[in-house]
Amino acid sequence: MGKYSDADAIVTIEGKEYALYKNGPLKKYPYMVDVSTGGIPEGEQRPLLKTYLLLNGVDIEPWEERGPHWCVRQAIKVAQGAIGAIAKSSKTKQYKAHEHLPTMAADVAVQLIQDYFNETVKDPHGRYMSWRHCYKAFSENRNVTDEQVIDYLSLHLAFYLASWGMYRGSSFLLQKDYKVHIPVVKIIQEQKYNPLHGISAVELCEEHSLDLLNDIAGRIRGCYAKEQPSTDGITNNATDTLVTKILLGTLGCVPAFDRYYKNSVKKNHICKGIFDRNSVRNVAEFYCDNLETFENLRHELSECGIEYPPMKLMDMCFWQDAYIDDLKEHKRHLDGSI
Repeated sequence: MGKYSDADAIVTIEGKEYALYKNGPLKKYPYMVDVSTGGIPEGEQRPLLKTYLLLNGVDIEPWEERGPHWCVRQAIKVAQGAIGAIAKSSKTKQYKAHEHLPTMAADVAVQLIQDYFNETVKDPHGRYMSWRHCYKAFSENRNVTDEQVIDYLSLHLAFYLASWGMYRGSSFLLQKDYKVHIPVVKIIQEQKYNPLHGISAVELCEEHSLDLLNDIAGRIRGCYAKEQPSTDGITNNATDTLVTKILLGTLGCVPAFDRYYKNSVKKNHICKGIFDRNSVRNVAEFYCDNLETFENLRHELSECGIEYPPMKLMDMCFWQDAYIDDLKEHKRHLDGSI
């Protein structure tokens, strides 16, 4: 089996062995290979894996919404002891699985993303445009370290953050000018972080990408901590919300872990809503499980003049979901007070 030693899992289905890949030498997305022929069983992956998943006690409903990418990922988790019958009897697991499968259907996610996008085109000067302006500026000036450009990008970053609540009264940024972001922008512009710029969901699932994300997040926190405190004796604290909003607006590599996003991903069993490598991987996997659907939508939205990165779509999706929940709750409160 040396030829398939790089596979994420080897499984046996109906007497035949198959190598499973999350991202392998033949495709940059989840797929399976028939070990006996060396080929991908085109058109057969889904029914083959359905048999395997059911035999291992995996809940595959709603089946009509489960694509081959989702099936491959779930089969890998079964083989590695993360879910299914193997997991129930295993005392050691290679990595922790969700307590529940994601409950948001792909068509619901698409509608939420489209609703959010439609808000961005209602007002050409609305706050929704701030992300687009910021991301576009950083994308067009990737790796440029000229002092004037760094200053320009810092100003863009500051206004984008202000548009999305990062200059509220409790934030240390309220007491700072836009130049406080210059050290952070210089870090973001480093070539070592190029793989994170507009990163695909498939690549974001990889350990080396998560390592790079963890590295830049830590350096961003360190930059602000080194600045003169806004409040005497209290170190400037770059929260998960601030760090992820910066990364979303500059590299587009992770959703913004704000209150709305965290509420929605927890409600829909996507992840725990904590900014760590598991949560980031989980949301990237959700995208990969519906890869064709989300990629078609992403290309459609990108016709507006800027290429939307996958994680911006996830940010839009779950923010919009929680925003709608908030509006409904507010309406119930008003109706109850009448």
